Amino acid sequence: MFYQLFRSIIFLQDPEKAHERVIRLGKFFGENNLTNFLKTLFNYEDPRLNSNVCGIDFKNPIGLAAGFDKNAVFTEFIEGLDFGFEEIGSATFEGGGGNEKPRLFRLVKDNAIINRMGLNNHGAHEINKNLTNRKSKIPIGVNIAKTHSPKIMGDKAIKDFSDSYKTMTEGDYLVLNVSCPNTLEGKTFEDPGALRELLAEINSLRISYGDTRPLFAKLSSDVDNELSGILQVCEDEGIGGYVLSNSSSKRESLRTSQKILKQIGMGGLSGKPIREKSTKIISRVYQETKKPIIGVGGIFTAEDAYDKIKSGAVVLELLTGLIYEGPWITKKINKGLVKLLEREGFKNISEAVGVYHK
Repeated sequence: MFYQLFRSIIFLQDPEKAHERVIRLGKFFGENNLTNFLKTLFNYEDPRLNSNVCGIDFKNPIGLAAGFDKNAVFTEFIEGLDFGFEEIGSATFEGGGGNEKPRLFRLVKDNAIINRMGLNNHGAHEINKNLTNRKSKIPIGVNIAKTHSPKIMGDKAIKDFSDSYKTMTEGDYLVLNVSCPNTLEGKTFEDPGALRELLAEINSLRISYGDTRPLFAKLSSDVDNELSGILQVCEDEGIGGYVLSNSSSKRESLRTSQKILKQIGMGGLSGKPIREKSTKIISRVYQETKKPIIGVGGIFTAEDAYDKIKSGAVVLELLTGLIYEGPWITKKINKGLVKLLEREGFKNISEAVGVYHK
C-alpha cells in the first residue's frame, strides 16, 4: 500500500525525470554506505535459490535488467535491494546523449513502458572506471552495444563494438546487445552475415586476451522466422548463452488507446504485454541450443518468474516490474519461488530449469 501511494506521486512526474531522481537517490545510498540498512528491509535468503551458472555464483535468480543503471553508478543500491545480480549498460564506445526527449513513456493500463532512449550513456571508458571502483559483491553483467550513429556501419560498426569490448575489462559476464530497437540505423547485427562477422571478431579478441568471461547475445522479442538463422550463427561462433528477450517494436493487444500510442510513436515496448512472447522465445531457444538463458520480459510475480525458469531460463532479469511494483518486488518473487519449489518437490531452483521440456 505504501508503494502504491508513493507510485501515484512518482507517476505524476515525467518518467525520465523520475528515473533521474531515483538514480540520485541510489547514488546517495551507495556513497553513504547505507546498503546494510536497505538489506534489513529487503533481504531474503534461502539456499534453495542459490545457483551456479557458467562458473558464476548467484545468491538468487532475480537480477536487474540493462537500461536502468546505464552507467554503473549505483550497484551498491541494487545490491541493497537484494537483487541477485545486475546487468549494466548498454555501454557504447563513444557514449552519447541518445534520442531527443520525450523518449520514455508509461502505459499504466498495460503495466508497460515504451522507451526510445537511443543508447544514452557516458561511454565505455567511464563506465568501466565506475565498475572498477564499485563496492558491491553481486555479479555484474556488462551489456555492450554499437554507438548510436548512422555513420558507424559495416566495418566501422564491428570496430566500434570491438573497441567497447577491449575497454570493458570489468564485469563477470558480457552481453552483446545486437537487437536494440531504438536507433535510427536499425538492428545492424540481427542480420546473420553481419552477426557472424561481429562474433568472429569478438572471439578472436577473447582468445588473444585470454578472456574467459561468459559471452551472451541479447536478441529481440520480435524475432520469429529469423530466429533459427540467428541461432545457427551464434552456435557456430560458440556463443555461451542468450539474454531473451529485448523489448518489442510491435503494439499487440494493448489496452492503451491507439490515439495515445500514435502520439508516443516509435520505441521499445517492455512489461506485461511481452511476457508470453519472451517466454515462448526462451522455450524455443532452450530446446534448440540447451545453452544458459537469462530470461527477461514482463516479470511481475513469482509465477511469471517460475514460468520462464521452467521454460528454460537459468536466471532472470526485470526492470519494468520494479517500476510498477516497487523495491519489494525481488523479495516478493524470491519468497514466492521458494513456495513453488516446495509445492513441486524441488530442492534447488536449478532443478526446475527447462522442466516443461523434460
